Amino acid sequence: MIGDVQSDGVVWCGRLFVMQQGNDEASLADEIRNAEERLHIFNALGEALSDPHEVLQLLMDADDPDLAGEALREKYGFDLVQAQAVLDSQFRRVTKRDLRRVLHGRDELAEHLRRLASGTSDTKD
Repeated sequence: MIGDVQSDGVVWCGRLFVMQQGNDEASLADEIRNAEERLHIFNALGEALSDPHEVLQLLMDADDPDLAGEALREKYGFDLVQAQAVLDSQFRRVTKRDLRRVLHGRDELAEHLRRLASGTSDTKD
C-alpha cells in the first residue's frame, strides 16, 4: 500500500519504493522529480502494452533497434527514453496480468506524485 513506511526508511508505492527523505524542500523536489521520471516511463509502457500487436508489428518491420525506436516515437509520440523503455521491455510483459500490474503501478505512482505536488502526505504516522 502507498505510504507504508518500513523500519529501514523505505516507503512502498505498489511494487516501487521511494526512500523516505527529510522534510526539506530539496528532498521533496528530488522525490517529485524522480516520481515524474518513473511516471513518464510507466505512461509509455502502459500505452505500448495496451497495444501489443501494433508494437510487435512495428518492431518486426524495423530493420534495426534504432529504427524500431524511431517507429515507436512516430507512432506513439514517445521520446527517446520512453521508446528505449518499450524496446527494453520483455515480451512476457504483454500478459494481461503484467499489463494490470504496470497500469496499477502507474496509477499508484500518479496518485503519489499528485499528493507530493499538493503537499499532502500519503505516509502513515
